[in-house]
Amino acid sequence: MKKILFAVFLVIMQSYSFAAPSDGRGNKWVISIDETFPNGIDCGDGQYLSIKVDGWVQGRTFQENGNRNVDITVYHLNLTWINDIGDTFFYGDRGLDRAYFVTNIGGETVLHVAVTGHTAGNVIGRVVLNLDTEEVIFDAGRHPFGGNGFDDPFADDYACEVLY
Repeated sequence: MKKILFAVFLVIMQSYSFAAPSDGRGNKWVISIDETFPNGIDCGDGQYLSIKVDGWVQGRTFQENGNRNVDITVYHLNLTWINDIGDTFFYGDRGLDRAYFVTNIGGETVLHVAVTGHTAGNVIGRVVLNLDTEEVIFDAGRHPFGGNGFDDPFADDYACEVLY
């Protein structure tokens, strides 16, 4: 019974939009988001979905010498796709992005970005990208919209399938 109550609590909390966090006494930047994009997603055959995005993004940029971190960003976004008759599909996008420098075997410094968490792309896990080569360095996690790779179907595709 406790597991069921906890699962219900998590579902409720997942859809609840929390107020944006503080700016860490000026050490972090915070952006609150509440936007609707009418007919923002083209599902093909003249069918479109509007998308509402609300939540917040908080980050910290590191400028100290010797710090390999460039930026750490935490996000908590609610995405709601809406078809022309008002049916909706909801997806929560929560997680952490980290941009950092890596020195490779040849001594060259390369910028990597690690996306961790529950993303509206298609990975619940961790993906690391080399920004110089645009290569996926690491990809692990569950892919809720099918497939087994970072380039597989995205939430927009799934929302179109569900709502039309």
